[in-house]
Amino acid sequence: MLLDGLGSDVFAEPAPIPDGGMIEVGKIIHGAPGVINDLNIKLSIDHPNVSDLDVFLRSPDGTRVELFTDVGGSGDNLEFTFLDHDAIVPITGGSAPFTGFFRPEGSLTDFNGLDANGKWVLEVTDDNANAMEGTLGQWELDIQTRVDLPGTPTTVPDDGLPHLIPFPNTREVAPIVDLDVVTTIRGQRGGLRVTIVDTRTDTVITLFDGQPAGDDLLDTVFDDEAPMSIVDCPPGLDCPGPHQPVAPLSDLPSGGPYELEVTSEVGK
Repeated sequence: MLLDGLGSDVFAEPAPIPDGGMIEVGKIIHGAPGVINDLNIKLSIDHPNVSDLDVFLRSPDGTRVELFTDVGGSGDNLEFTFLDHDAIVPITGGSAPFTGFFRPEGSLTDFNGLDANGKWVLEVTDDNANAMEGTLGQWELDIQTRVDLPGTPTTVPDDGLPHLIPFPNTREVAPIVDLDVVTTIRGQRGGLRVTIVDTRTDTVITLFDGQPAGDDLLDTVFDDEAPMSIVDCPPGLDCPGPHQPVAPLSDLPSGGPYELEVTSEVGK
């Protein structure tokens, strides 16, 4: 389960970047549940020669990622520049003034799996003493965290009736922007129907509806962004890993509470 962006506070006070010097500007995040699943950074820097600058981001546990060093040629400024690991254009392939989305030189995925809470530090170094000073303007972090909420193993009788299995309380964590469901179900799949129900709105999303036939769903991840639909899983396999559900989980209202509904009528 992915939660909404955290730690998006903007530093309103500009920080001067001395010629040939370095600054470290910190930001404290607290109350973020789970671990980091995706992190992006937006920043604005006024500087007459961007290629003088080396910029790194350091996490609370000391993980340090290079955002960019000595890029931009002789141009000036970064104006609302978004650094995103999934951006198509590398920042080394751009030129100042930088505006828009760029892929940083280091990998922001190095922060994935870490606790977001604590002090984050942006390091900005001017490595060329040439009588050119600059200013770090606003910068902000956009962090999505992942929370795993394990359910309780449950036996579902082969009686053709729907059986509801409550989810852990998803309303206690944060607004959800992406929900994946991981299931292990042992038994014949031909008469198996698996849905997820939002009990607040009675919205029902079908994850699996008997196809493909075969035995077991082992560590099957229902994920809208998976490359393969669950109906295309080969019948002889247990369908492990990511698969798109029959109906998109994105149609499910955010927050829950949710229940998993499992119906087995293999013997009927």
